[in-house]
Amino acid sequence: MDASEQAARNLLGLRFDALGDAAKDMLRRSKPETINAAYPTLLELKIGLEKITSRPELLTRLETALRANHASLVQLGLSAKKIATHAHLLDHDPESIRQNFAALRGAGITPRKIATLAQLLTLPPQTLESRINSLKSLRISGEKIAKRPELLARNPAAILENYRLLGQLGIKPAKIAAMASLLGQNPDTLRDNFKTLQELGLKPEKIVTQPQLLGMDPDTVRRNADIILGLGFTREQVALQLQLLGKKPESILANYRNLRRFFPRETVLKHPALLGNSSETVEASVQFLCAIGIDHEQNPALCGTTPAKKRAMIASLMREAGYAGLDEGGRKDLMEKTREFVRKRPYIFKAGEVRAQARFAKAA
Repeated sequence: MDASEQAARNLLGLRFDALGDAAKDMLRRSKPETINAAYPTLLELKIGLEKITSRPELLTRLETALRANHASLVQLGLSAKKIATHAHLLDHDPESIRQNFAALRGAGITPRKIATLAQLLTLPPQTLESRINSLKSLRISGEKIAKRPELLARNPAAILENYRLLGQLGIKPAKIAAMASLLGQNPDTLRDNFKTLQELGLKPEKIVTQPQLLGMDPDTVRRNADIILGLGFTREQVALQLQLLGKKPESILANYRNLRRFFPRETVLKHPALLGNSSETVEASVQFLCAIGIDHEQNPALCGTTPAKKRAMIASLMREAGYAGLDEGGRKDLMEKTREFVRKRPYIFKAGEVRAQARFAKAA
């Protein structure tokens, strides 16, 4: 056994035997002093034994090179934890990394996103350009690519496969471009979710209106559907409130329990959309409606918007009625008049601002 192998064995222990033949030969060709210096340096840089074993080439790098590369990555915005996760970057030429970073910035990708997706730093500028052009050929704009840089880390062939699959499922090119994140999904996930949604009774033309659901964890979609159905809602109601399938299961249950504080079960079951509202929104709306004299139990749909929106509607009615030009007494009268108007017509909170103002003016 030569000195280099002995040095590696002393540091890696039984893990050395688990290395492939090529990795063992690489370590044998390295100098024992290089290995002995690299190992504690890597540990100091927060690169654990597990990662070192998976990247044994790092043990063949000079200590000074490892430290210089680490410092260079930190200057580019990568945290020590992120560098440890992508320790292979320490084996790359710092100048190449800087050039790749500059190319990514030129594509409109922010330093923060680059730091989050550190694997992109191994993409040479020509490869990056090729992948960007490939995405643009699928109608994905440069702005969208900059917002979804994770697509650049995917094999272009895999992206194209997903694009074709989504098209086969009935999703239009414009919709795919708008939901570009789906191109980075596992194709089996897309197929499983489409099938799950069909099993819920949804027709394909309905599914394609909510393509973001295809990118969710299939188990989450099934679990949410089971929870909502178990609460007493129908499959038809689920089909009309697909966005609920994308929420956290515990949020759905918590929202249901909160709704039951204010409404009978029958009322809740008639308004499934309320399951998508936070407990805070519902409770604050109930309090606001009670404060202005509106029975919330008779108007459950109004609890789906925040009090701020309702106040804004009242303010717009008063403003249109000339509130600014009135004296204090006139303003108080107008305020009471406006409240009386909405008390008698609570549905006005669901109307558009222009229509509400017209109805208010007509009632005056």
